[in-house]
Formats: sequence, C-alpha cells, structure tokens
Amino acid sequence: MIDWLSGGGRHWSDHELLRDEYLPRFLIQHHSQHYETMLMALTQRALAQPADHVVREVLQPSPLRRDTQDVPGGHYRIGGTAPDAFDNELPQQHATLDPFAIARHPLNNAEFLGFMEDGGYARAELWSEEGIIWRTQASITHPDHWRRDSAGHWYGVGVRGPCDLPADAPVMGLSFHEAEACAHWAGARLPHEYQWEAACRIGLLADSGRVWEWCANPFAPYKGFKAFPYAEYSTPWFDGRHRSLRGGSLHTQPRIKRPSFRNFYEPDKRHIFAGLRLVY
Repeated sequence: MIDWLSGGGRHWSDHELLRDEYLPRFLIQHHSQHYETMLMALTQRALAQPADHVVREVLQPSPLRRDTQDVPGGHYRIGGTAPDAFDNELPQQHATLDPFAIARHPLNNAEFLGFMEDGGYARAELWSEEGIIWRTQASITHPDHWRRDSAGHWYGVGVRGPCDLPADAPVMGLSFHEAEACAHWAGARLPHEYQWEAACRIGLLADSGRVWEWCANPFAPYKGFKAFPYAEYSTPWFDGRHRSLRGGSLHTQPRIKRPSFRNFYEPDKRHIFAGLRLVY
C-alpha cells in the first residue's frame, strides 16, 4: 500500500488522508497491530502442541512487592496528537485525578503464583459475579500460557515453544477477570487508564511495554470524539463490553508503544499478552 501511494503522483498528493503523511502512518500502525495478533495465533498453536518440557528453574511463589510511586492529585494531559494518534486517542483531554499510588512494576510470575497458591482462583469473594460465571464455565485455574511438567512444576509457552517461567518476568495470559481478582487479593485495584497514562507520562512506570496491562474502565470515547478515517474503526467497540489495556508487550511494534495508545478487548479474552499493574 505504501509503495502504491508513493507512486501515485499528483492524483493522490492532495488527498485529505495523505495530509501530514497520515495514511502511511495509519497503515504502518495498523499492520503493527495485526503483526502482534499473528504472534498471538502462533502462540496458541504452540500451546496446542504436545510438550515434554522439563523445568530446570522451578518457579516459587513470592510475597507482593510494595514498591509503589505516589502520584499527586491534579490536572493531567491525556490523549495523543495528530498525525499518529488514532481517533480513539483524540481529542486530548485534561483529566482531574485524585492522589493515588501505583506499582512501579507489573505483577510478576512469582507474585501471581502466590495468588494461585493462596486459593485465588477458588475464592469467590475476590471475583465479580461475571468473573465467577466465566471462571466456572471455562474451568480456569491458571494463566493461559502456563502448563505443568511431569513433576507438576509450572512452565510457560511462547511463540517459540515451552520455556521456564522467570520469577521476575511480568505474568501474562490473563483475562480482565483474572487481573481484577488478583488485584482484589492484593488489597488493590486495577488502574483507570487515565491514571496509567498520567503515571507513564511523568516517568513513574518501570517495565512498561513488557506486557499489556488491563485497566479498570470500559473502552469508551473521549469527550469530543470524532470517528476517523471511517466510522467503524473505533465506534463499534464502544459497547460497554470491551476494556482498555495500556502499555504494550514485548511483541508490540515501536510505532504503537506510546503513552496514549489504547488497546481494547472483551474481559474474557486471555490469548493476548496481558497482565496487570496494581493501584492503591
């Protein structure tokens, strides 16, 4: 598409969608999203293959780190800028936030194993009603990318196949329901995406971009939203079902790793490279 547009001559040069190179930027970013989706599909294929992986470094549970950053209350800029920003990042907003504390790091594998071994998947008080129904019907007892070896030790499966789970790597393969329950277990909650973006913009988030991070709020239009370049790009997903995610994963292309970029999925989806960060 970009090669074709670049050879279009005068016929295309004054088109509205080519102003400030909007369309090439849009195409590159949209391709980046599909690139990561293809890696999700490859990971699911790897998960479906028989594996005889033997864990060498056994994952052990660890207590929650209490390493947080205080974010003062005040007015914060939220949203992206043209020509890179998608329509759901616009127009820029001024959000008024109360003070909060946010974890410097996403929750890691060892901490999530602590949640599991403390009965996290079975404790109804940690889950929403919808989460309980989903967990029960789908028989969910562990992250999507986790498996056990013959000795009962946990390992992970990625694009390249099975591997040991590093204790300090962010946990991934979680649905919104699992992330929310784990946050409740920790005596915390998931961040609103405005809180996440504000903390990111002032440099308080470590390891941002290693795993998508579920946010507490539904994916919704900003005040003054205008659909562009076509109505169906974002509007159908403002349905009250999809939840926002922020940050990006190790497989996310640099073009869309920006503080304002908004990912979105339904709360039961766990094939994505998603985990969580805690807010107090």
